[in-house]
Amino acid sequence: MVRTVLAFGVAVLLGTRIQVVQTLHPGALLAMAAVPFWWSASRRFRGARAIIALSVVMAGSGYWLTEFARATHSVSTVLQTQQTLLVLSIAAMIGMFLWLRTSAPEWLLTLGFGVGMLGTTVLLSDGLGDNPWKFGYAVPTALIALSIAHRIGGFALQAVAALLLAGVSAVQDSRSAFGLFVLTAMLLLFQLKPVKPGRRKSALRTAVGLALTAVVIFQLGQAAVLEGALGEATRERSERQVEQSGSLLLGSRPEAAATVALLVARPFGYGSGTLPNLDDLRVAKTGQSEIGYNPDNGYVDHYMFGLGYEVHSILGDYWIRFGLPGLAFVLLLVTLLVRGIAQRLAESNASGVALFVGAQTLWSVLFSPIFASAPLLVVAVATLLAPRAPRTLDQGP
Repeated sequence: MVRTVLAFGVAVLLGTRIQVVQTLHPGALLAMAAVPFWWSASRRFRGARAIIALSVVMAGSGYWLTEFARATHSVSTVLQTQQTLLVLSIAAMIGMFLWLRTSAPEWLLTLGFGVGMLGTTVLLSDGLGDNPWKFGYAVPTALIALSIAHRIGGFALQAVAALLLAGVSAVQDSRSAFGLFVLTAMLLLFQLKPVKPGRRKSALRTAVGLALTAVVIFQLGQAAVLEGALGEATRERSERQVEQSGSLLLGSRPEAAATVALLVARPFGYGSGTLPNLDDLRVAKTGQSEIGYNPDNGYVDHYMFGLGYEVHSILGDYWIRFGLPGLAFVLLLVTLLVRGIAQRLAESNASGVALFVGAQTLWSVLFSPIFASAPLLVVAVATLLAPRAPRTLDQGP
């Protein structure tokens, strides 16, 4: 009982996002200090050691890429320290969460993490802009609601909770959250389908079905948005984005065009402490112009390239800052998450929280910045990594 309560308290601390040192918050500091405690537990989960090892390699790669870029770029030691601490703290928090999994149930840990995130959101609510649900409350509310539904009910209750969250997201003009909650509900209901005796669901077929389901939901969601199902303001904004680039995804994500242009120009990356120069800005803006987006604005000049490279995707951020090891990390991340979701669906034991955080993180790989995505990345990886089978003693004669 005491260990369970302590695990819940640590999970709350891990979810708290009040920065105290550089980019680190109390939970991250605790996780980095507690390496000797959780290190052995990480060996018990497939892929955990690879995630941690690649994080260390990325830290070194970011440093050397920054040194290489000194000849043509200005560099920032402060920025380099922040980015290095961020990737190392993410790895440490994953290790800590995996350690907690050995002594507490999943729903309790994700509930605690959600409580920690919600507390931070309330304290920092003044910085949430004109859409607090979209930029602050949606994720922690989802973690709490889905965790409680997991504890007290089955897949049907969790699906109802996900659909209610989708409804709130629709009213609050949060298109991506709406789609992810609907996807979560559908996958929960999928697990209610009985399996014929003697047959097992295939993880590979499940993964293919998962991809097809996501495509169908996107197409239906796009059609619903353009028909005004999420409100007239959302419809008009979406129509402008489609007219600009021919795609709702590209039109609403000009950062992707900048990412492609930058990485074509320098595929081995830029460095964790490297600052953009005028040539980088020109390359990025040219890529954005080619999809019909006007890049001459404060968002591009100040947010994306004012204090470093921020291309609003885990893939782009990691590749640009840490080079090819960053790309390898993201590919490993995607592989582990897809395999984890598919395997749990095939075994009919995928909770609503696991499905939501996994789907949200896969979305963030292309469409969300690493700093904002870090909390759910930690929960997604630590929740979906499969335990290794226990070793058996040789029972020979």
